Amino acid sequence: MQQHHIISTINIIVFSMIFIQNAEAVEPDKFENLLRVATYNILFQNNKAEEISSLIIRNKSDIILILEYNGHNIEPNSLRKAGYNIYIDHPRFHPGGIALIAHKSIHLEGSLLQSPVEGSCAMPLVVARIQRDDSTYALIGIHAPPPFHRCKNQTYSLLTTVAGWIYKGKLIHDVGKAKKGDTVILLGDFNIASFNPVLEVFNSAGLKDVYAEHHYFSTGTWSPVRWGLPLLRIDFIYMSNSLETSNAWHVEIPGSDHYGVLADILIEGNL
Repeated sequence: MQQHHIISTINIIVFSMIFIQNAEAVEPDKFENLLRVATYNILFQNNKAEEISSLIIRNKSDIILILEYNGHNIEPNSLRKAGYNIYIDHPRFHPGGIALIAHKSIHLEGSLLQSPVEGSCAMPLVVARIQRDDSTYALIGIHAPPPFHRCKNQTYSLLTTVAGWIYKGKLIHDVGKAKKGDTVILLGDFNIASFNPVLEVFNSAGLKDVYAEHHYFSTGTWSPVRWGLPLLRIDFIYMSNSLETSNAWHVEIPGSDHYGVLADILIEGNL
């Protein structure tokens, strides 16, 4: 009986942590100069396009990175009616599909970039330059190769290569549409657990893990089965230490084995 109570208490604590850390964030229009960014790995076999599109619209993000995009697992027309444009449209019927969506009020230029690391598991990146008054931001969206044997060291190589583009939270050279000196926002599926020391390369580059900044206890974003609780946190939003954030949280994605990650950034200037 005592063991049963202990197990029940543990379950209550775990579910409470998940609920609290994945709770809905404040409405974005309650802050001035707020930029809401999101990364969603929606699973390329996913057939819940309507539900995923509704989730995107409901969460009112300004910029959304979509991974494992196949051209049919979101509804572009619904998103356009809600005021969104698809700046990068690269569908694939495998995990390498990628899209970048932004609200029409956002001034950005986006480009698709082939992986800087060669290999059979390499997937393209997206790079966008966001202009806000006199400030410019480089948004880099990545889907790192999974750490399978056949992918060898491609996961680590990609992460360290991207970190090498950044110093003190800014680009050290032009990358795609982004320019040297732009303040960096890096997001996506890193395919590496949050406790892996390889992620220190981003701290050394002057970036911070926004979710960890707002949550003492870390919940996962990925489960090996779609119906299971997320076990590992492998989806991230990193950004320059110079940027302030008001919130970061996870959301469940219908039909996916990943949770989405969202963050509210307080930045200067007008859109």
